[in-house]
Amino acid sequence: MRYENLPIYKSAMDLAVYVEQIVKSFDKYYKYTIGEDLRNYSKELLFLIHRANSRVEKSEHLLLLRDKCEESNNYWSSSENVSNSSNAWNVNFNNGNTNNNDKTNEYYVRCVRGR
Repeated sequence: MRYENLPIYKSAMDLAVYVEQIVKSFDKYYKYTIGEDLRNYSKELLFLIHRANSRVEKSEHLLLLRDKCEESNNYWSSSENVSNSSNAWNVNFNNGNTNNNDKTNEYYVRCVRGR
């Protein structure tokens, strides 16, 4: 089966198209910072799916793809929890939840704009 017909590839392509559409509406600054990160991530997923499907021994490449998809979904905001200064707010980009966790946790950093 060619990779273009795989459900995971079709879903990843839909995601890449969606990301491109959303990034177009970003303010100029965010378009070239966060927008570029989102574009690159969605393209990398497509590349990893293609690479895994084109190899005879797929397990190593599928593990790379899995690891890429399972990277931390939690990103720190710049906001400290005012009621507990040892905690700060973070956003889970997988499910949209906001949490406040101990600052010693290892999460990625991404700009989060409040409403």
